[in-house]
Amino acid sequence: MPISRRSLLNAIAGLGGAGAVYETLTAWDFLKPPPAMAASLALPRESGRGKTVAILGAGVSGLCAAYELDRAGYDCIVLEANRRAGGRSLTLRRGDTFQEMGHAPQVCEFDDGMWLNAGPGRIPHHHVRLIDYCRRFGVALQPYIFTSRANLVHSSKIGNGKTVELRRAYYDLQGHVAELLSKCAATPGIDMPVTGTDLGLEDPFQPGDNVRAGTRYLRTMLDRYGDVERAVAAYNAGPAAVDRYGGVPPYPETQAYVRRVLTYYRHYHGDFAP
Repeated sequence: MPISRRSLLNAIAGLGGAGAVYETLTAWDFLKPPPAMAASLALPRESGRGKTVAILGAGVSGLCAAYELDRAGYDCIVLEANRRAGGRSLTLRRGDTFQEMGHAPQVCEFDDGMWLNAGPGRIPHHHVRLIDYCRRFGVALQPYIFTSRANLVHSSKIGNGKTVELRRAYYDLQGHVAELLSKCAATPGIDMPVTGTDLGLEDPFQPGDNVRAGTRYLRTMLDRYGDVERAVAAYNAGPAAVDRYGGVPPYPETQAYVRRVLTYYRHYHGDFAP
């Protein structure tokens, strides 16, 4: 059965959070910005002639407002309490002086060509008006790509509350999914003595159906044996082999499989006594 968009969004939310869901909805045009957001504001020419506007703050919003109002003929006065324009947008380079409240001034001694964005670090791609101003004023932009699998991930639902590297969680997930799909899709039914009908499996070559059927089968083995070790062994070699040997069969492939699964189980759950 085809997966629905709602189900896919739920899965994306579980893996990537709200940001991933937002980007997916945008790609599907469910959150497409209205046409009015596609370019900068355009006021009628000379509509402000003879009028004066006071703008409080020389941040990005204030400066953009002053620019558009000036183009429309308004006489603009920008009031700013700081000694610089830009508001929270601040880039520090070699030789700049910066002082936080309650602290002594600091002089940047960066190498030439280096800088620090002490305010906003990036422009989101959907802030099209601001990007349009950058194009209009000739402001050079560069991609901001931040991805590091050395980042640490901490969750009460992963690793029994342990902090793990993103790469480890990512590769573990890939390995588990690949193995499950290999067993279910490449060789459907090879480890299952029951029929697909018994498991509610309509199409053995549909990954979603196979994952659900494999999960139901593992649940059946857990209910039958009452412990994880024998249930995992039965999932791999079949319950007949487990019953014959009274536990994990002396098959190298099955014994290695059980050790590997239990190692991950202990690591991520921590509630299984070795």
